Amino acid sequence: MNTPDSAPTSFRTKDGTLVAGITLEQLESMWGTLTSRFGLSLTQLVEACSYSMAMVARFALGQSALEGKVVTFASDCPAGWVALAAMRHLITAGADGVVVLGCPAPAQAVSEASEVSELARQVFTLENLGIPVIELEDLLADAPDKIIESCHMALYGMFERRLEAANDAQSLACKLNSLLNEAATPVHCVESPTGIDPNSGQATTIPLYASSTLSLTCPLQGLLRAKDLVGRHYLADTSCPRDLYQQFGLDITKIFAEQPVVQIFPAEVVPHAVA
Repeated sequence: MNTPDSAPTSFRTKDGTLVAGITLEQLESMWGTLTSRFGLSLTQLVEACSYSMAMVARFALGQSALEGKVVTFASDCPAGWVALAAMRHLITAGADGVVVLGCPAPAQAVSEASEVSELARQVFTLENLGIPVIELEDLLADAPDKIIESCHMALYGMFERRLEAANDAQSLACKLNSLLNEAATPVHCVESPTGIDPNSGQATTIPLYASSTLSLTCPLQGLLRAKDLVGRHYLADTSCPRDLYQQFGLDITKIFAEQPVVQIFPAEVVPHAVA
């Protein structure tokens, strides 16, 4: 059991339900099982999470997406796909904005019969909704402050699981983090701010300070020790079955009984359950 001087070892919901943090490797394993054993496609997982991200964004915009202006930063990774899909929900609900890709723009054509990457699918839809898509390198070379500061919020989906696990610092991402940290525009992250080790919470390069962070399926344990970077912390339902949670020693499906996204907090040390 924790002592009063120890750091939190898990998260909790507002009603006191404990939610253990997991490692990046465990999260990858859970998503792999959701696709291989339960047959959920990446598009299905992304869509479920994007609804939650759009709910968080609407809350930040004052409960309405109408006339909101959003800049979305995305890489070719689950966090990026979710951010792009959430952007679509906001655009069709009356928002406007721009997409900035931290990777080369996909060149694949999308048709009913074609098999395309998840990034290409998400970008294709946004482009056909009239949303401009530019690359991060081009943005950084041409007055990025103007775009960032003209928006009401930024959606941030640049947490690349394998790169972050290897502590691979990308210079473009570092430059972007510095810009966003200095800007007044709130930043809402998917999975984790970049610049930290997701298992330990230690900074590996210039970390991003987020206004909120949406965890997918389970929160990463490193976010417990990086709470100053995380902002408001939410957990999204990804249709993960109870028995898969239980394989990792978790039983948290009941927290999604009323809504698909819940706010979580570091479980501070207390002598009894949190009211």
